[in-house]
Amino acid sequence: MDHTGERPRYAVIVRLPRAVEVHIEDAYLSMLGTTRPNMGYHITLLGPFYICDHCKAAALERVRAICQDTEPFSLRLQGLGTFAEQNNNVVYVRIADPTRLATLHNTLLNETERLVTIQNARFREWTAERYMPHVTVGLGMTDSELSEFLRGSARFEIDATLAVSRLWLVEQYPNGPWRYVAEFPLGQSTGEPEPYWETSDNA
Repeated sequence: MDHTGERPRYAVIVRLPRAVEVHIEDAYLSMLGTTRPNMGYHITLLGPFYICDHCKAAALERVRAICQDTEPFSLRLQGLGTFAEQNNNVVYVRIADPTRLATLHNTLLNETERLVTIQNARFREWTAERYMPHVTVGLGMTDSELSEFLRGSARFEIDATLAVSRLWLVEQYPNGPWRYVAEFPLGQSTGEPEPYWETSDNA
Protein backbone atom coordinates (compact mmCIF):
# COMPACT_ATOMS: atom_id res chain seq x y z
CA MET A 1 0.00 0.00 0.00
CA ASP A 2 1.39 3.40 -0.94
CA HIS A 3 1.30 6.45 1.27
CA THR A 4 -1.19 8.43 -0.80
CA GLY A 5 -4.06 10.80 -0.22
CA GLU A 6 -4.68 12.23 3.25
CA ARG A 7 -4.38 9.03 5.21
CA PRO A 8 -1.86 9.23 8.07
CA ARG A 9 0.68 6.56 8.84
CA TYR A 10 1.83 5.55 12.30
CA ALA A 11 4.63 3.84 14.18
CA VAL A 12 5.13 2.60 17.73
CA ILE A 13 8.57 3.51 19.01
CA VAL A 14 10.96 3.66 21.94
CA ARG A 15 12.14 7.23 22.31
CA LEU A 16 15.77 7.74 23.35
CA PRO A 17 16.47 10.05 26.31
CA ARG A 18 17.89 13.42 25.32
CA ALA A 19 21.22 12.67 27.02
CA VAL A 20 21.69 9.62 24.78
CA GLU A 21 20.64 11.63 21.72
CA VAL A 22 23.29 14.23 22.51
CA HIS A 23 25.90 11.50 22.78
CA ILE A 24 24.96 10.17 19.33
CA GLU A 25 24.83 13.66 17.83
CA ASP A 26 28.24 14.59 19.22
CA ALA A 27 29.76 11.39 17.88
CA TYR A 28 28.26 11.15 14.40
CA LEU A 29 25.99 13.97 13.26
CA SER A 30 28.77 16.06 11.72
CA MET A 31 29.81 13.23 9.41
CA LEU A 32 28.75 13.20 5.78
CA GLY A 33 25.60 11.18 5.17
CA THR A 34 24.34 11.03 8.73
CA THR A 35 20.81 12.13 9.61
CA ARG A 36 18.72 12.93 12.65
CA PRO A 37 15.05 11.93 12.28
CA ASN A 38 12.62 14.79 12.86
CA MET A 39 11.04 12.74 15.67
CA GLY A 40 14.47 12.30 17.28
CA TYR A 41 16.55 9.16 17.60
CA HIS A 42 14.39 6.15 18.36
CA ILE A 43 13.85 2.41 18.03
CA THR A 44 10.87 1.39 15.90
CA LEU A 45 8.86 -1.45 17.41
CA LEU A 46 6.03 -1.52 14.88
CA GLY A 47 5.54 0.25 11.59
CA PRO A 48 5.22 2.38 9.67
CA PHE A 49 1.64 1.23 9.33
CA TYR A 50 -1.85 2.42 8.47
CA ILE A 51 -4.75 1.86 10.84
CA CYS A 52 -7.67 0.08 9.20
CA ASP A 53 -10.92 2.01 8.79
CA HIS A 54 -12.89 2.42 12.03
CA CYS A 55 -10.17 0.58 14.00
CA LYS A 56 -8.20 3.42 15.58
CA ALA A 57 -9.75 3.12 19.04
CA ALA A 58 -9.34 -0.67 19.02
CA ALA A 59 -5.73 -0.44 17.81
CA LEU A 60 -4.78 2.07 20.51
CA GLU A 61 -6.51 -0.04 23.16
CA ARG A 62 -4.59 -3.10 22.00
CA VAL A 63 -1.26 -1.28 22.23
CA ARG A 64 -2.21 0.10 25.65
CA ALA A 65 -3.10 -3.38 26.94
CA ILE A 66 0.19 -4.82 25.69
CA CYS A 67 2.11 -2.04 27.42
CA GLN A 68 0.22 -2.65 30.67
CA ASP A 69 1.34 -6.28 30.56
CA THR A 70 4.98 -5.35 29.88
CA GLU A 71 7.22 -4.40 32.78
CA PRO A 72 9.74 -1.59 32.30
CA PHE A 73 13.17 -2.82 31.27
CA SER A 74 16.64 -1.61 30.38
CA LEU A 75 18.54 -1.89 27.13
CA ARG A 76 22.09 -1.22 26.07
CA LEU A 77 23.21 0.58 22.93
CA GLN A 78 26.62 -0.68 21.91
CA GLY A 79 28.57 -0.22 18.70
CA LEU A 80 27.58 0.34 15.09
CA GLY A 81 26.18 -1.83 12.32
CA THR A 82 25.23 -1.41 8.67
CA PHE A 83 22.52 -2.59 6.31
CA ALA A 84 24.55 -2.69 3.11
CA GLU A 85 22.94 -2.06 -0.26
CA GLN A 86 24.82 -0.53 -3.18
CA ASN A 87 24.74 3.26 -2.83
CA ASN A 88 21.77 3.03 -0.46
CA ASN A 89 23.40 2.05 2.82
CA VAL A 90 22.07 2.41 6.35
CA VAL A 91 24.22 2.92 9.46
CA TYR A 92 22.76 2.23 12.87
CA VAL A 93 23.58 1.87 16.56
CA ARG A 94 23.27 -1.72 17.70
CA ILE A 95 21.15 -3.06 20.56
CA ALA A 96 23.45 -5.27 22.63
CA ASP A 97 20.68 -7.72 23.61
CA PRO A 98 17.53 -7.24 21.51
CA THR A 99 15.55 -10.05 23.17
CA ARG A 100 13.10 -7.87 25.12
CA LEU A 101 12.50 -5.57 22.16
CA ALA A 102 12.01 -8.47 19.77
CA THR A 103 9.50 -10.09 22.12
CA LEU A 104 7.57 -6.84 22.47
CA HIS A 105 7.67 -6.31 18.71
CA ASN A 106 6.29 -9.78 18.03
CA THR A 107 3.48 -9.25 20.53
CA LEU A 108 2.54 -5.92 18.95
CA LEU A 109 2.67 -7.42 15.46
CA ASN A 110 0.51 -10.42 16.36
CA GLU A 111 -2.04 -8.55 18.46
CA THR A 112 -2.66 -5.79 15.90
CA GLU A 113 -2.56 -7.80 12.68
CA ARG A 114 -6.29 -7.39 11.96
CA LEU A 115 -6.31 -3.70 12.92
CA VAL A 116 -3.36 -2.26 11.01
CA THR A 117 -1.75 -2.62 7.60
CA ILE A 118 2.01 -2.39 7.20
CA GLN A 119 2.91 0.45 4.81
CA ASN A 120 4.28 -1.62 1.91
CA ALA A 121 5.96 -4.90 1.01
CA ARG A 122 9.45 -3.64 1.86
CA PHE A 123 8.43 -2.53 5.33
CA ARG A 124 6.50 -5.78 5.81
CA GLU A 125 9.66 -7.73 5.06
CA TRP A 126 11.65 -5.77 7.64
CA THR A 127 8.80 -5.77 10.16
CA ALA A 128 7.45 -9.29 9.89
CA GLU A 129 10.32 -11.35 8.56
CA ARG A 130 13.65 -9.66 9.29
CA TYR A 131 12.99 -7.44 12.29
CA MET A 132 16.11 -6.25 14.08
CA PRO A 133 15.74 -3.35 16.52
CA HIS A 134 18.25 -0.55 16.03
CA VAL A 135 18.77 3.22 16.11
CA THR A 136 19.29 4.65 12.63
CA VAL A 137 21.97 7.33 12.30
CA GLY A 138 22.40 7.40 8.53
CA LEU A 139 20.01 6.62 5.66
CA GLY A 140 20.61 6.36 1.94
CA MET A 141 24.38 6.62 2.16
CA THR A 142 26.40 6.14 -0.99
CA ASP A 143 29.19 3.59 -0.85
CA SER A 144 31.79 6.36 -0.65
CA GLU A 145 29.87 8.11 2.15
CA LEU A 146 29.70 4.85 4.05
CA SER A 147 33.43 4.24 3.69
CA GLU A 148 34.18 7.77 4.89
CA PHE A 149 31.77 7.41 7.80
CA LEU A 150 33.29 4.13 8.94
CA ARG A 151 36.77 5.62 8.84
CA GLY A 152 35.72 8.69 10.82
CA SER A 153 33.56 6.84 13.34
CA ALA A 154 36.36 4.53 14.41
CA ARG A 155 37.46 7.06 17.05
CA PHE A 156 34.02 7.10 18.72
CA GLU A 157 32.40 4.36 20.78
CA ILE A 158 28.73 4.28 21.64
CA ASP A 159 27.97 2.39 24.83
CA ALA A 160 24.92 3.62 26.72
CA THR A 161 22.30 1.97 28.90
CA LEU A 162 18.80 3.39 29.12
CA ALA A 163 15.57 2.54 30.87
CA VAL A 164 12.46 1.88 28.79
CA SER A 165 9.38 2.87 30.78
CA ARG A 166 6.96 3.80 28.00
CA LEU A 167 6.28 3.51 24.29
CA TRP A 168 5.14 6.29 21.97
CA LEU A 169 2.76 6.46 19.04
CA VAL A 170 3.92 8.79 16.27
CA GLU A 171 1.80 10.00 13.36
CA GLN A 172 2.63 11.45 9.96
CA TYR A 173 0.31 12.90 7.34
CA PRO A 174 1.54 13.00 3.73
CA ASN A 175 4.30 15.61 3.29
CA GLY A 176 4.15 16.48 6.99
CA PRO A 177 6.47 15.83 9.94
CA TRP A 178 6.21 12.96 12.35
CA ARG A 179 4.38 13.97 15.53
CA TYR A 180 4.13 12.34 18.93
CA VAL A 181 0.42 11.77 19.52
CA ALA A 182 0.20 9.32 22.46
CA GLU A 183 2.35 7.67 25.07
CA PHE A 184 1.82 4.28 26.68
CA PRO A 185 3.45 3.69 30.10
CA LEU A 186 4.71 0.17 30.68
CA GLY A 187 3.45 -1.98 33.52
CA GLN A 188 0.49 0.18 34.56
CA SER A 189 -2.93 -1.34 34.98
CA THR A 190 -5.13 1.74 34.60
CA GLY A 191 -5.47 4.79 32.42
CA GLU A 192 -5.91 5.60 28.77
CA PRO A 193 -3.12 6.43 26.31
CA GLU A 194 -1.81 9.83 27.34
CA PRO A 195 -2.05 12.38 24.51
CA TYR A 196 1.16 14.14 23.66
CA TRP A 197 2.03 16.84 21.17
CA GLU A 198 5.30 18.60 20.51
CA THR A 199 5.69 22.02 18.93
CA SER A 200 6.54 22.12 15.25
CA ASP A 201 10.11 23.03 16.16
CA ASN A 202 10.60 19.70 17.94
CA ALA A 203 8.23 17.41 16.09
